[in-house]
Amino acid sequence: MENLVVHQNHNLGGNMADSKKGNVRNLTRRQFNSALMASAAGLSFMPYGRVFAATTMNYVGWQGYDEPLIAADFLEKNDIVLERKYVDSNEAMITAAMSGGTGHLDVTTPYFGHAKIMIDAGLLDPLDMSKIPAFSEMMPFFSAWDDLVKDGTRYAVPFTWGTQPIMYRTDLVAAQDVPKTWHDLAQNPVFKGKLVMTAGVIAQCGVWSKPLLGHYPGSIMTHDQLKKVIDHLIWMKKNVARTYTDSYGEAVDILARGDATTLDIGWEPVQLWAADKGADISMVYPKGGTVAFMDTYGIVKDSPNNELAHAMINNGISIDGQVHLAKSLGQAVVNKAAVPHLSEQNRGLYRYKEMSEGDMEALADICFFIPFPLQEPDGVHATHDDMLEEWDRFLKA
Repeated sequence: MENLVVHQNHNLGGNMADSKKGNVRNLTRRQFNSALMASAAGLSFMPYGRVFAATTMNYVGWQGYDEPLIAADFLEKNDIVLERKYVDSNEAMITAAMSGGTGHLDVTTPYFGHAKIMIDAGLLDPLDMSKIPAFSEMMPFFSAWDDLVKDGTRYAVPFTWGTQPIMYRTDLVAAQDVPKTWHDLAQNPVFKGKLVMTAGVIAQCGVWSKPLLGHYPGSIMTHDQLKKVIDHLIWMKKNVARTYTDSYGEAVDILARGDATTLDIGWEPVQLWAADKGADISMVYPKGGTVAFMDTYGIVKDSPNNELAHAMINNGISIDGQVHLAKSLGQAVVNKAAVPHLSEQNRGLYRYKEMSEGDMEALADICFFIPFPLQEPDGVHATHDDMLEEWDRFLKA
């Protein structure tokens, strides 16, 4: 039945290495409330026609995140045609659901913070967990995540995660210069002109709020605290960094060429991508830890294929789906039963033991998951809009 399966890829962004976790133009509250991004993004989601007798399903999310969903010949076994809209930011998923996506789209892949926004806005269908039996195999840390549940009902399930440690060329950074703290990047002259800054405002504020302010989490700060962190980042950009990029693909190229030696906020697969280019990259968790992320699967509101969407998500977090995720993207899995089936290389990149056992004490100095910034002002703390405005100041500096 392979000839009956048509994959239509509408790429609205780059590949995972080029854009994943890098795009910082998150959807602001004002844009979200008015849905003005639809016209700017040029997105139009209309009902799709059927191909032959197969069921047409519609995916919107990161390129590559669709692969676990269809592992083990899922499309062929269920006579499905999958149409795909690839995005280059989490806000594009929200825009898609808002601008004609409800009632037409099926599965989407938001970051856990954006998933909460979609849940609160009524853009995701509730999940019937009896139709996702693989959830029972999920590591306790992820299955217990409260932000994906509202009023006792779950709306999204985690399927991958990662941490963002400092990464460096092992042949270009001497052992005594490997950074032990975030301040080492700013204070050790060996990093001057040799540091690539990346990631976005939430990650950057997340890692620097602790060493600069003694404050956690970096996504919930006063206006003065936010300004202090951004001022420091501007100083880093002007006085230490070789460049700032929002693309991990570009960061890997810079490191592989030897134009820089160190990446401030990395991502485990960077090590694999750099190795493909002949560069030996190591990672280090500085004192106080670094930010971590979690991505999820959800069903867009009023999915026309709700039953199959449940089955597809179950496939994505099953052993088959998770092993495929690890092999194809080098990313971390959430299904503890999948871990023994992973390559030794993948098991060496991630802290599966601690996650499987829910050992948060062991993880405390390694990584932390920060909440999404405030969407509405509370009279004290900076909102997401405020953070984006300050980030513009950094980008323009």
